[in-house]
Amino acid sequence: MNRILFCLFLAGIISLTVNAQSVTGVLKDAADNSPVSNATIKLNSSNPSSPVFTAVSNANGGFSFNEIAAGGYTLTVSSIGYQTVSTKIDVKTANVNV
Repeated sequence: MNRILFCLFLAGIISLTVNAQSVTGVLKDAADNSPVSNATIKLNSSNPSSPVFTAVSNANGGFSFNEIAAGGYTLTVSSIGYQTVSTKIDVKTANVNV
């Protein structure tokens, strides 16, 4: 039986420069609030010609994507034993909390 995936806490979208931002977050188990390590996180742009970014959460559940262009993205998180979750985010030049 799959547990509810994660409480996905994005620390926000932090502006590095006008044309490049950073997306960071921490993955935690919804049942016991423990970090979820080795989860796969994908960031897909709504622009089909843009690359797909992929990261793996660290031992503390943290992940980061750097130098991301502004625009609409789908953030997808998957890990063994959990349901896959996707959410849409909008990367801007200002901080955004999701």
